[in-house]
Amino acid sequence: MIKKHPEYNLENRLLLDKMDSEKGFVLIDGKKYELNDINFPTIDKEKPYELTSKEKEVIERLTESFIHSPSLNNHINFLFSKGEMYTVFNNNLLFHGCVPMNEEGTFKKVKFLGKELAGKAYFDEINEAVNKAYMTKQEELIDIMWFLWLSPESPFFGKDKMATFESYFIKDSKTHKENKNPYYKLSENEKYCNKILKEFGLEDEDSHIVNGHIPVKVKDGESPIKANGKLLIIDGGFAKSFREKTGNAGYVLTYNSNGLLLSQTKPFESVSKAIIEEKDIISEIIVKKNGVARKTVGDTDIGTKLKGEIEDLMELLNAYKNGEIKENWKGFFVLGTVLLSYKNRPQSEKRRKTMYKTITQNTTYELTEKKSKFIANLIYIQNKEEAENKIKEYKKKYFDARHNCYAYRVLENEKFYEKSSDDRRTIRNSGSPNVKYFAKK
Repeated sequence: MIKKHPEYNLENRLLLDKMDSEKGFVLIDGKKYELNDINFPTIDKEKPYELTSKEKEVIERLTESFIHSPSLNNHINFLFSKGEMYTVFNNNLLFHGCVPMNEEGTFKKVKFLGKELAGKAYFDEINEAVNKAYMTKQEELIDIMWFLWLSPESPFFGKDKMATFESYFIKDSKTHKENKNPYYKLSENEKYCNKILKEFGLEDEDSHIVNGHIPVKVKDGESPIKANGKLLIIDGGFAKSFREKTGNAGYVLTYNSNGLLLSQTKPFESVSKAIIEEKDIISEIIVKKNGVARKTVGDTDIGTKLKGEIEDLMELLNAYKNGEIKENWKGFFVLGTVLLSYKNRPQSEKRRKTMYKTITQNTTYELTEKKSKFIANLIYIQNKEEAENKIKEYKKKYFDARHNCYAYRVLENEKFYEKSSDDRRTIRNSGSPNVKYFAKK
């Protein structure tokens, strides 16, 4: 993967060809380091990065297990239909990992898919590329997932190297250190937290960064609250493996009309203690940030959306009353139009009679009519589950649309399934007519 993508700048992770297992050392950055293990029976000195036939067999089996696992597929579908690189929620910015920065506090420019990006623009581009990788299965885009896992320039990783090799095979513990991106130090300063919030469109004094990925070592005196309360960390070691380092079992952040409530979770010790001593998972409040007055729905993101919808409805109502417009819709918003192709299947006489046309590629079309914008998305889908996931995905994408109409027709297990919605429109000329159109074709 590293040789395939030199633009990833990960050549310093190619260490197998720099080992001398007979003399017991490895060369890193021009310096020799002693190995604590010299037994590498599967590595060919001439071709150190090629897998043996047995290794290939193991990888192939693992790949098959991953691809055909129903549980894993459900998890991945959920991740891609619901997940984002970041979320802005009620004046709070939530993300995992870091925003890559330079030592002087500027946003680090990263070359990604041929573009030089930084800050929010970098996050948005990654978000689009990851979603496209999942949808199209393009190899180049799928490779990006590996880049995001271990690259120093990835917001998910944010360290100068993944020192797995050094930790396992080099005696010198200095090589085991993974230096963090400057973000992790700068974010403890309120000035830089405000700079990050502004980059993502948040300038309210009550805005916060809610950050994961940073285990908080309570036993060493660390706090999950940094930068004068601007940064709240809700990671911190919920996993049992982290508890020895952190001294706790993570954090829970609750947001309601009263404000923000950050609680520290103490480790669950045992079932016997829970029964005998009645000590289950215990949480203690670390911080409670109350506002001057309780927040109402109108103060939230949902409230803002509702206010906008009310304004749109009032404008439409006044236009009807004044005779400026008549009820006449020319266009529709289709989330998913689905036809199943019989391509590459045996074409028996019965099969030929039931062949249908389908689309060759996903398409988007936009139309503006009397200040109303209509967006049509034509998408190829293979089954009902995929269709429903797409509907959820596009409803989330176009959450501010007045109507999200859709229609699909799919052949599954030798049976046609169809579904449509006009999304509360009084004139049923969007979703439902399309199903009939599909049937004719």
